[in-house]
Amino acid sequence: MSAQYIAQHKDEWANFKEFVWDAMPFPCKITYKSLTGMRSISQNALFHMWMSQMATEFTKKGFPLTADEAKQLMKHEFLGYTDIKIGSTEIKGQLKHTSSLDTGEMSMFMDKIDCWNVDKGVFLIKPQDSEYMTYKEAQTK
Repeated sequence: MSAQYIAQHKDEWANFKEFVWDAMPFPCKITYKSLTGMRSISQNALFHMWMSQMATEFTKKGFPLTADEAKQLMKHEFLGYTDIKIGSTEIKGQLKHTSSLDTGEMSMFMDKIDCWNVDKGVFLIKPQDSEYMTYKEAQTK
Protein backbone atom coordinates (compact mmCIF):
# COMPACT_ATOMS: atom_id res chain seq x y z
CA MET A 1 0.00 0.00 0.00
CA SER A 2 1.19 3.49 -0.76
CA ALA A 3 -0.29 6.73 0.53
CA GLN A 4 0.64 10.37 0.36
CA TYR A 5 -0.09 13.19 2.79
CA ILE A 6 0.82 16.77 1.95
CA ALA A 7 1.01 19.23 4.84
CA GLN A 8 1.08 22.94 4.11
CA HIS A 9 1.67 24.10 7.71
CA LYS A 10 3.36 22.78 10.84
CA ASP A 11 0.06 22.89 12.73
CA GLU A 12 -1.16 20.02 10.54
CA TRP A 13 1.08 17.58 12.46
CA ALA A 14 -1.89 16.22 14.44
CA ASN A 15 -3.76 15.52 11.21
CA PHE A 16 -0.70 13.73 9.84
CA LYS A 17 -0.45 11.47 12.91
CA GLU A 18 -4.14 10.61 12.55
CA PHE A 19 -3.65 9.93 8.83
CA VAL A 20 -0.78 7.54 9.55
CA TRP A 21 -2.68 5.80 12.33
CA ASP A 22 -5.80 5.30 10.20
CA ALA A 23 -4.38 4.80 6.73
CA MET A 24 -1.05 3.03 7.07
CA PRO A 25 -0.56 -0.64 7.87
CA PHE A 26 2.08 -1.34 10.49
CA PRO A 27 4.96 -1.75 10.24
CA CYS A 28 5.30 1.05 7.71
CA LYS A 29 7.99 3.30 6.29
CA ILE A 30 7.48 7.06 6.38
CA THR A 31 9.59 9.20 4.08
CA TYR A 32 9.77 12.96 4.61
CA LYS A 33 10.33 15.19 1.60
CA SER A 34 10.14 18.95 1.60
CA LEU A 35 7.55 20.19 -0.86
CA THR A 36 9.41 22.73 -2.95
CA GLY A 37 9.65 23.71 -6.58
CA MET A 38 12.22 22.50 -9.05
CA ARG A 39 15.80 23.70 -8.71
CA SER A 40 16.02 27.38 -9.41
CA ILE A 41 17.83 29.27 -12.12
CA SER A 42 19.89 30.91 -9.35
CA GLN A 43 20.96 27.52 -7.95
CA ASN A 44 21.81 26.27 -11.43
CA ALA A 45 23.88 29.38 -12.18
CA LEU A 46 25.84 29.01 -8.92
CA PHE A 47 26.35 25.30 -9.60
CA HIS A 48 27.86 26.09 -13.02
CA MET A 49 30.00 28.86 -11.50
CA TRP A 50 31.31 26.29 -9.00
CA MET A 51 32.14 23.84 -11.80
CA SER A 52 34.20 26.54 -13.53
CA GLN A 53 35.92 27.41 -10.26
CA MET A 54 36.69 23.73 -9.62
CA ALA A 55 38.18 23.41 -13.10
CA THR A 56 40.42 26.43 -12.48
CA GLU A 57 41.49 25.40 -8.96
CA PHE A 58 42.18 21.74 -9.71
CA THR A 59 44.07 22.62 -12.89
CA LYS A 60 46.26 25.01 -10.82
CA LYS A 61 46.92 22.14 -8.40
CA GLY A 62 48.18 19.97 -11.26
CA PHE A 63 45.00 18.01 -11.91
CA PRO A 64 43.71 19.23 -15.30
CA LEU A 65 39.92 19.44 -15.24
CA THR A 66 37.32 21.15 -17.41
CA ALA A 67 34.06 22.57 -16.07
CA ASP A 68 32.14 19.83 -17.91
CA GLU A 69 34.38 17.13 -16.39
CA ALA A 70 33.84 18.65 -12.93
CA LYS A 71 30.08 18.53 -13.52
CA GLN A 72 30.20 14.89 -14.62
CA LEU A 73 32.42 13.98 -11.64
CA MET A 74 30.11 15.63 -9.10
CA LYS A 75 27.03 14.01 -10.61
CA HIS A 76 28.82 10.65 -10.52
CA GLU A 77 29.87 11.14 -6.89
CA PHE A 78 26.62 12.48 -5.48
CA LEU A 79 23.63 12.01 -7.81
CA GLY A 80 24.23 8.58 -9.25
CA TYR A 81 22.73 6.88 -12.25
CA THR A 82 19.34 6.08 -13.69
CA ASP A 83 17.94 4.12 -16.62
CA ILE A 84 16.21 6.12 -19.34
CA LYS A 85 13.41 4.73 -21.46
CA ILE A 86 12.76 6.14 -24.92
CA GLY A 87 9.88 4.33 -26.53
CA SER A 88 10.73 0.64 -26.25
CA THR A 89 14.47 1.32 -25.91
CA GLU A 90 16.04 1.40 -22.46
CA ILE A 91 19.39 3.10 -21.96
CA LYS A 92 20.94 1.88 -18.73
CA GLY A 93 23.27 3.68 -16.36
CA GLN A 94 22.89 7.33 -17.37
CA LEU A 95 24.01 10.07 -14.99
CA LYS A 96 21.07 11.75 -13.30
CA HIS A 97 20.31 15.33 -14.32
CA THR A 98 20.14 18.26 -11.91
CA SER A 99 17.03 19.43 -13.76
CA SER A 100 15.10 16.63 -12.03
CA LEU A 101 16.00 17.97 -8.54
CA ASP A 102 13.79 20.23 -6.46
CA THR A 103 15.28 23.21 -4.63
CA GLY A 104 15.90 21.24 -1.44
CA GLU A 105 17.54 18.33 -3.27
CA MET A 106 19.68 20.74 -5.29
CA SER A 107 20.80 22.47 -2.09
CA MET A 108 21.75 19.12 -0.54
CA PHE A 109 23.64 18.19 -3.72
CA MET A 110 25.48 21.51 -3.57
CA ASP A 111 26.25 21.00 0.14
CA LYS A 112 27.93 17.69 -0.73
CA ILE A 113 29.92 19.36 -3.51
CA ASP A 114 31.01 22.12 -1.15
CA CYS A 115 32.17 19.64 1.54
CA TRP A 116 33.96 17.50 -1.05
CA ASN A 117 35.85 20.56 -2.28
CA VAL A 118 36.75 21.73 1.23
CA ASP A 119 38.24 18.27 1.85
CA LYS A 120 40.39 18.83 -1.25
CA GLY A 121 41.44 22.33 -0.19
CA VAL A 122 39.18 24.17 -2.62
CA PHE A 123 36.89 26.80 -1.11
CA LEU A 124 33.97 27.54 -3.42
CA ILE A 125 32.57 31.04 -3.74
CA LYS A 126 29.21 31.42 -2.00
CA PRO A 127 27.68 34.85 -2.62
CA GLN A 128 25.71 35.94 0.46
CA ASP A 129 22.81 37.12 -1.70
CA SER A 130 22.51 33.79 -3.54
CA GLU A 131 19.42 31.63 -3.22
CA TYR A 132 21.69 28.80 -2.07
CA MET A 133 22.88 30.82 0.95
CA THR A 134 19.33 32.00 1.67
CA TYR A 135 18.21 28.35 1.74
CA LYS A 136 21.14 27.36 3.99
CA GLU A 137 20.41 30.18 6.43
CA ALA A 138 16.72 29.21 6.57
CA GLN A 139 17.74 25.65 7.50
CA THR A 140 19.62 26.88 10.57
CA LYS A 141 16.68 28.86 11.97
